[in-house]
Amino acid sequence: MRPPLLEQLLAALGPALALAAASASFGRLLGPGRLPRLLLAAAGAACLAVPAGGLPLYAHIRGAVGELSVVTLAALAAAACLAAGGKSFLSRRDLSALAAAAAVSALALYPAAAGAVPWDLYRTGYRPLLPAACVLAFSVWAWRTGRRGAAFTALAALAAFDLGALEAENLWDYLIDPAGALCACGWWLWRVSRAAARRAYRPCAVPAPLRGFEKR
Repeated sequence: MRPPLLEQLLAALGPALALAAASASFGRLLGPGRLPRLLLAAAGAACLAVPAGGLPLYAHIRGAVGELSVVTLAALAAAACLAAGGKSFLSRRDLSALAAAAAVSALALYPAAAGAVPWDLYRTGYRPLLPAACVLAFSVWAWRTGRRGAAFTALAALAAFDLGALEAENLWDYLIDPAGALCACGWWLWRVSRAAARRAYRPCAVPAPLRGFEKR
């Protein structure tokens, strides 16, 4: 059983990172310096300790969203670092790879949880030979393609499961959560729709005149 203080810190971590990233992004409007963004990020995270209805705000958010996965926490931490300090330990390629993996996992796991398909891949997370093999394969692919941040994030989720860092006893819960999966699917839908719009409005290339028929 985890200590109560650690339980509260883990419950507040996800909402604090998300609010810090949003507050720091707003701080860009105040000037180019880092200090306003850092102060706003700290103030935004501190607001979650304000009590509401007998519980702090982060407890209400935790009750509505649930426990976030290690991958989602890493993405939120990267977003907070980028918004507050201008640098992130996860590149755009890392985030795209993690979002793609989360979207594919969501399409494989959540329809089974709703009874829409006959298989149930979520059960494999209790004896995590299959998901652990998927994590290792993804990490090797990410490392070989230069997405080292994504590889480290996936391996960190595997290590956190081995240590029992979260309440969940299923490895899939360390890799994906409903909120993160929804954001990942939305991210890729936005990218695909944007790419399709660019192709649709791309101007047609004018063919070069045939040799011998140029205007003189």
